[in-house]
Amino acid sequence: MNVMPVIWFPTVSWLPSVCFSILTNFSTQEHEQKRKKQEEEKAEEIEVNATKEKEASSVPELLEVRERLEKLEETVKEIAVETKKKQTVHGQAKGHEGDSAKKSFGTEASTP
Repeated sequence: MNVMPVIWFPTVSWLPSVCFSILTNFSTQEHEQKRKKQEEEKAEEIEVNATKEKEASSVPELLEVRERLEKLEETVKEIAVETKKKQTVHGQAKGHEGDSAKKSFGTEASTP
């Protein structure tokens, strides 16, 4: 028959204090991690609130800039329409001049 040996652990007087110190260190680390996490969340909230306040204060400025941009876009469109009209008028006139040049060239060539 195989008899298993009995393992004897001597009682150590310092073991409870070591266990206690390990547990307190662990709980302290957890507490510090939670505190850091809460501080980070508060910092993020403060940052988000600050950006919202900046946006709220800049909204009238943005509206003013948008209005000015819309006016500029309208004037640019008007200028583009006017230049197209001028180009079509000049293009037609150039087309007629080209036709007359061709005719005059044709008539000059036929005379000799």
